[in-house]
Amino acid sequence: VFQAPVWQAYSLVLVEVENEVAKIWRELYRRDISYLHRSFPFDTSTSRNISVAELTAATHPDGHFQKTFAALLGPVLTQEKGVWKERSHKLAALSLPENLLPSVNSMVQLSSLLWDQNGDAKPLQFMVRPVPLPPVSPGKPIAILSYLNAGYSPVFSFNQQPVWKAFTVHWHKEFEASVGVEYVLKGEE
Repeated sequence: VFQAPVWQAYSLVLVEVENEVAKIWRELYRRDISYLHRSFPFDTSTSRNISVAELTAATHPDGHFQKTFAALLGPVLTQEKGVWKERSHKLAALSLPENLLPSVNSMVQLSSLLWDQNGDAKPLQFMVRPVPLPPVSPGKPIAILSYLNAGYSPVFSFNQQPVWKAFTVHWHKEFEASVGVEYVLKGEE
């Protein structure tokens, strides 16, 4: 009997908080996340490349997304081992927007991939192995070299056993990238 007014007041406030969380999340998602999904390399079917400045604003530990999220939405959630979760409540938990937790946790993962603990950009590290060059066909050009290059990280394949090689991409710096195969005609090699 005595808890009914408390429960009723809590329910009213809960609805207001849920509405405000949803409003903040819609705006934050629109401003900092949705364009990521519509930009290359996150959407490989688009011709719109994401700029370093846009990616930085969305993912940097001191960027707009991280600061706004921490200030406005972080207090209604809890973080355990780097994963954001719903905060448990004795009376009733908040009803969060469906995409909030998956999106925030994806942004946290992306941020940790791109930035170190000091907020400095981390190069992306890959291990790549060239495929063997095609076999020689009579009367056709002969592939003698294939290559992949991004900035200062070339990988070459000659007529030998392909091996795994480290491939580093300094994503935060402008660089030229190229991929190709060199051919010769029989008798020119």
